[in-house]
Amino acid sequence: MSLDDLSKETDFKFIGRLQEAKARAEDFERHARAQAGLETGDGNNHHALLDAATQAKPSDHKKQARSDKNGALWLDLIQRQIAELQTAIDDAEQGFASQYGEDWRELFALKILDPDLMPQREDGESLEDYRTRVEQALMDELLNQDGSIKDEYKDHPEYGELAQWAQWKYDEQQGQALKSTLSDPSLSDEAREQAVDDFIDGATYQRLNQEAAASALISDQLLGAKEELKDNSAAVASKLTEDVFQP
Repeated sequence: MSLDDLSKETDFKFIGRLQEAKARAEDFERHARAQAGLETGDGNNHHALLDAATQAKPSDHKKQARSDKNGALWLDLIQRQIAELQTAIDDAEQGFASQYGEDWRELFALKILDPDLMPQREDGESLEDYRTRVEQALMDELLNQDGSIKDEYKDHPEYGELAQWAQWKYDEQQGQALKSTLSDPSLSDEAREQAVDDFIDGATYQRLNQEAAASALISDQLLGAKEELKDNSAAVASKLTEDVFQP
């Protein structure tokens, strides 16, 4: 065998061992990802995190909120949450208007409300003021006292989106009420703390912070998984080098 033939045979063997080692390394990394719960198809792991977050985190948020009743911080927080709700409300109302026309409130009210509960426009009342009363009548029909959606309207094929809009409107009203209280310069610190306490105990606070709680728990889980994968990557690289360059 010539020197060139020997060299080619050595190259083929090296390439073959490299491919085998790479395949074993990929298997090793897939196993590591599965252990960390990061495989794309692992939907159950994602849902489990969400379930755990919505069950465990709201109480953690309440504890943190009660320990920090700084009026300025709470005012900033509630202003941001109000802005997010207003964006959601505006998007929903634009959707209703494009689908049903500008009088969508009245059309829904005629379908949903008992005739005796249907608001009538009063002499001299502006259209804006009248529609505000119609909106409140719809909210009273669609929601429970705490702003939760009534069972008969949850996921309703025709009124489900309207019920979600009503809930956003309710939570926005609750946020505006807290903002108004915290913005009152004549209010005592004790009264401010009581207002924050009442808001924390309400259903609106839980709804507004549920998604944030879920995101926080998922972020914690992913951070731990990334650290584990970093360690596993080092192990993969070491294993790859060992397999390829073994005698």
